[in-house]
Amino acid sequence: MSRRRVIIWCGVAIGAAVLWCFFPPFRIKRIGDALSPRPASVSTSAPVNVAHYAEELWNDRLPGAFGNAVDIEELFAAVDRDAGQARSKFGRQVGLGGACFLFIRGTGQVEEAAADCCTLKIGEGPRRVRIRTGAVVGNTVRDSTGLVDVNQFANSQDFNNVSAELNGRVEANVIAPARERLRVGARVRFVGCAAVSSNGDFDSLIVIPVQLDIEDAQVQP
Repeated sequence: MSRRRVIIWCGVAIGAAVLWCFFPPFRIKRIGDALSPRPASVSTSAPVNVAHYAEELWNDRLPGAFGNAVDIEELFAAVDRDAGQARSKFGRQVGLGGACFLFIRGTGQVEEAAADCCTLKIGEGPRRVRIRTGAVVGNTVRDSTGLVDVNQFANSQDFNNVSAELNGRVEANVIAPARERLRVGARVRFVGCAAVSSNGDFDSLIVIPVQLDIEDAQVQP
């Protein structure tokens, strides 16, 4: 074999060795490592005890936020000027294209009382507020105040369960004790939550109360 051919074959052998080192045709791996599943991604949110979360919100943070609720007469004055701008200024939206949620307070006189709501006359204007006195469902209480952040929850189930916990407290702690006293002629001071899907919903705004104070002792039978 000529010297030139020997040099060529040596170069090929060295090149093959280098390729084998850096790009082996197979890898040796322990069976235990191969069978072990990859760790699942970990949520950045810690699990939430929904009952404790709702209790702390209801007893501590929510009462402290009552002063942040927009006055109902201020809201209605803004609606009369431009309902769309009023929704943008005073409302909150969760997601795209959903309802506008409002956190409101005010005083009115009971004009009509029914099984599931009572109608309050607000000031001297034509607008009315309907205070819900029946079963409470949906996410209006959770989403109106701005106190509940979806990013605090590891899963949507817990986030939705907060609504159920708050709705139950509204029924038991606010509506049930006040229902018999919400008679025609009574004056009521309220803090509550509302959902508006269109400007027309302001014409008879439905409010879920989180606080009710019935001011007048003398009411019509």
